[in-house]
Amino acid sequence: MRGFNGGSVARVRRRLFPRKMRRWRGCGCGRLGRGGLVFLTPQRSPAVEKADTRSERQRGDSTDDPRDASASVAGAMAGVTYFERDFDFDDHAREVEATWDPAVGGGPAPSPSVTALDGAATVGRVGTNRRGAPIDEDGATPTTSEAQARAWDDFHGTHDSGVFFKERRYLLAEFPALLEVGCVLEVGCGSGSSALPVIAANPSATVLACDWSANAVRCAERAVASRAPDDADRFEAFVCDPSTSARGALAGEVHRRLERRGVNRGGVDAALLVFVLSAVPPGTTTATFLRRCVEAVRPGGLVCFRDYGAYDLPMLRFPPSQRLADRQYARMDGTLARFFTVDEVRTMFREAGLVEEGTGSDGEATPVRYCCVHNENKRKGILMKRVFVHGAWRKPA
Repeated sequence: MRGFNGGSVARVRRRLFPRKMRRWRGCGCGRLGRGGLVFLTPQRSPAVEKADTRSERQRGDSTDDPRDASASVAGAMAGVTYFERDFDFDDHAREVEATWDPAVGGGPAPSPSVTALDGAATVGRVGTNRRGAPIDEDGATPTTSEAQARAWDDFHGTHDSGVFFKERRYLLAEFPALLEVGCVLEVGCGSGSSALPVIAANPSATVLACDWSANAVRCAERAVASRAPDDADRFEAFVCDPSTSARGALAGEVHRRLERRGVNRGGVDAALLVFVLSAVPPGTTTATFLRRCVEAVRPGGLVCFRDYGAYDLPMLRFPPSQRLADRQYARMDGTLARFFTVDEVRTMFREAGLVEEGTGSDGEATPVRYCCVHNENKRKGILMKRVFVHGAWRKPA
């Protein structure tokens, strides 16, 4: 099979997923306010699928032949259908903006589904730390990189089982290049939920992962050791905060680790930024973070991105007391949540020197986009709307 720049990827996807199945509809998130927890099931009838909870079935066995991308995807995605377009983003945005209420801090007023979900007494208290968000001496939530590193370290210290986030196997369908690359870097690895599917589906890949939380690194290492013990030698995790690292620090660390393995590519073939930029303080910090990540990618390499989108359900649940800026909030545990627009994401990646990829999940021209997903709270019988921003960029050769 040709390299991941070639047209073979599109052909593989067309064989695996016939045109009638190509109305892909993004991943759902089983835990509100924390994105990326995916529960997927085979597609049912249109009347049933939108009211279905997405739940993952047992992962299929992946092929041992790195040249057979079809078998790798089929094994890793066994029993899974990927959803991306349960509703139209523009219609959703108009609906939200029609309920705009300055009385709630300049953000959209809680929709009936949000109010029913949370209850009048608890609307907006988003987060997992019931002690309340940490505050500085001025009474504000600390938003420095150091403060966020501490907050996420506390989070992963509490949720240290390594199963808080389920495996994000849908990434293999959206980024088929991950099946063919030789080395991958996941930035903001958390408990390893994005690294695990790559390890399982690409038997020739070395996966490096970093996080600014030492507890997260330990969670990822334990998760790989327990779920993929035969492949644990292809995984390395380390502590690094690209937003505060010196220029070339992350790239140098990646180079040293690959060199020890006899790999000298001038950087990784692909970098994963999955639900990580939303946790980085905006402005100069985000720009620095992104530039440091790009430095670790070889010329011609790929950067894969997925994160929360504007008007995602958790954004609508935050009260004014947790709003820091436009589409930026502090959870009750002190971690940040940011919700992106497509235009904002395009600008950030373009300014980082990357070129937007133009091929979507069906092999046709598809730009960076909103992925809109229906989730159902079966206990309360509420249909909830999740919004993510998704895209890929390439580093110029």
